[in-house]
Amino acid sequence: MVNLSRKIILDKFPWAKGKPLFDKIDTDQGYDDSIQWNLNQQQLQLVVLLFEELEEWFRIRNRKIDIDIYYVGESLDALHIDFSSNTHEVFLIIDKYKQFSLDLLDEEYEDIF
Repeated sequence: MVNLSRKIILDKFPWAKGKPLFDKIDTDQGYDDSIQWNLNQQQLQLVVLLFEELEEWFRIRNRKIDIDIYYVGESLDALHIDFSSNTHEVFLIIDKYKQFSLDLLDEEYEDIF
């Protein structure tokens, strides 16, 4: 199995490349797109599955992908994504994957104890 990385994922899903949160400010100060995702392989796999599901949801409905992603990372060991979208279902799909990441965390703790 290939080790996933931010670059591999963004090459596959170019629409998911981070957007500056404040266009004018970030443009003037040189928006830094080099921030790495601090995620383990399981979390990166969840990101791939999430992006695939989002793409599929919009493809089936013959709609343009309506999501801007500002940050992908973790918070308290769970997947965290800062994004905006005008499509309610995007929020539901992302919440589902956040829960999946918490379930993975619970499994890891069960193995430890």
